[in-house]
Amino acid sequence: MAQVELDENGIEIPSEIIECGEYTIIRYADGREYKLRGYGCMKDTPLDLDPRIDLTKPIYEQAMKLWAQDAEAEERRQAGSKAA
Repeated sequence: MAQVELDENGIEIPSEIIECGEYTIIRYADGREYKLRGYGCMKDTPLDLDPRIDLTKPIYEQAMKLWAQDAEAEERRQAGSKAA
């Protein structure tokens, strides 16, 4: 059997990116299989995240707060250009 690399949970780390689809991993600690649907589908797509978003906190609330801040800044910018 070929040597496989396992993560800290005992789950196999894929040795190569496969085409978009379904990939099965095995947790060797208990032999359970897990299906990763869509694995590799975004490998050629850049993940453009707003650097102001903290992924360890609730994303929706942060996004709504940032959206409101951006909308206020845009209103101030437009008001300033009308005054000039």
